[in-house]
Amino acid sequence: MAHVERAIDDTDLTGPRARFALIQLPDQPEGRINLVRHLTPEALWQEHLQRHANNATDLDGVTLAVVDPAAAARLSRLIGCVVGGGFALDLAHGQVRLRPPEAVIRLLAERRIPYRLRDDVLIVEPDAAGGAELRFMPNTRGLSAEQRLV
Repeated sequence: MAHVERAIDDTDLTGPRARFALIQLPDQPEGRINLVRHLTPEALWQEHLQRHANNATDLDGVTLAVVDPAAAARLSRLIGCVVGGGFALDLAHGQVRLRPPEAVIRLLAERRIPYRLRDDVLIVEPDAAGGAELRFMPNTRGLSAEQRLV
């Protein structure tokens, strides 16, 4: 476990600091996963720090595109929670949903969220994603060039 900190306000590096406990999990097929505990929530959860240009107020869920449904069980063991309905991990503050790539594409189409495909990467542009570009891509770290092309 690592203990890290950063300034609360990037314009005042000598001011209050946010502290975190961080566990970096071994590489998972789904990508890099970190478990973070806020050690100074009172410093971070201030109304003036929770405003964003895209007017987002919460992040209550994350969807991972995974090829292997066993990922849900593996991730639930890593983070210490039970696999909920289908392939969803219910957390104390939100949910992580695991879906096969074709289900992510179907979900975007059903909700009329524009996306584009470039090679093996599905991209949702910032205009359709609250100001952040979203990329769904296969994890190819550790694979040879020949394996990545398969």
